[in-house]
Amino acid sequence: MAARAGHIAALLDGDMPTELVKDALKAGVRPLPSANDLEPSCSCPGWGYPCKHAAALC
Repeated sequence: MAARAGHIAALLDGDMPTELVKDALKAGVRPLPSANDLEPSCSCPGWGYPCKHAAALC
């Protein structure tokens, strides 16, 4: 990724380049966490896990 400045610029611009995803998967790295990788924490009174706020972030 460091060799491709365009990837970094795209990420800073809020974009996820397709080539970055392909390169990450080839290297055995998931570009984004899955829902099971996250431990949500919210102070809302919602009873669901994750609550609707944490689910929206996932």
